[in-house]
Amino acid sequence: MHSNDPIFSISLHILCLLITTGKLQRECCLTSLPRKCMLMILFASGLLPLRLHSTMTDISERPTPRRSRIWSFYFILFLIVISIFFSVPLAWCFAFYSIYTAKWKTSSKALTILFFISCCEVVFTIYHCHLACCISNKPPFATGEATDIRIAFIRLLKAGLAKIPSNGGELETLLVDQPVNLVSEIPIVQLDCHDPRTIAFRHTLHTWFCNAPFSSIRRHHVEKWLYWTMYNTALPPSDQIPADRRSALNEAVVLLQMQIGWEIPEGSNDDVRPMLLTVDETNIFWRPLTFYIVVAMINWFAMKTYAVFLDVRLCQSNGIEYLIRTPSNWDSATSPRPIVFLHGLGLGVL
Repeated sequence: MHSNDPIFSISLHILCLLITTGKLQRECCLTSLPRKCMLMILFASGLLPLRLHSTMTDISERPTPRRSRIWSFYFILFLIVISIFFSVPLAWCFAFYSIYTAKWKTSSKALTILFFISCCEVVFTIYHCHLACCISNKPPFATGEATDIRIAFIRLLKAGLAKIPSNGGELETLLVDQPVNLVSEIPIVQLDCHDPRTIAFRHTLHTWFCNAPFSSIRRHHVEKWLYWTMYNTALPPSDQIPADRRSALNEAVVLLQMQIGWEIPEGSNDDVRPMLLTVDETNIFWRPLTFYIVVAMINWFAMKTYAVFLDVRLCQSNGIEYLIRTPSNWDSATSPRPIVFLHGLGLGVL
């Protein structure tokens, strides 16, 4: 069948329509051979635009797959999560019931101990609410100088725009040891949207927008996120942004567009929300005092185990705790530099 055949053209148009409306996507996985062949045919025939083709294969456009829930999820949910969550209101009810009926004076030893634990939970809940209010009302951290912020932002972007060395090596270490005053010597270039670096950057960046498809993100969302990263505050109305900050924000958007490989559309999208960690409302859920006591005991036991069997010590520097293990034959002048592992939120050393 020739490409000029009307039946062939109509068939291709129908296939293109099915793909763009998502009907075929639900029946064929992205990496399946039939789907790849159809995409190649549509793209070669000119019926599938380049931008549409790129968004269909871009990992930043793929919706976040819904995690399947197996029996262990419900086991943990009902046995641990719900029991911990409801232990606090149950402690309040038991404590007030015991006080109201005065049964705690004549109850058994086990109920007396349970009453004491419930009273401790009540007092700790009040203290926990006080700490939550202090955290929620905590003022934002002070921002640095405008020049330092600009240099830091450009430096980070240039680290991402740097070419991967042909002889191997870590991309993250390309600019670490360079002086700040040499940052302007490395040019920032416009990358293609199909460049592996831009695809990886878009995939990482869209997680800051609640994993929304990158094509749905608009300039207003990006400005809100950039303004927060640069000045640690929410983006004010356009007419209230200082001139120097507006100039820096516009420059940051331009540089970011060079990194992601295309121009961010104007406007906003109500379905997209950027995550602003120090500006967004803090959601704090209560946990019982018993939970913290158990975690503290586990951490104490873990630290003793690390110290005895792994020769690991717990140290502190400027209020930051860290674990360190120094080999007995390590020399600061000749031995390799230490490896540093950074982790996110956790329960002590767990």
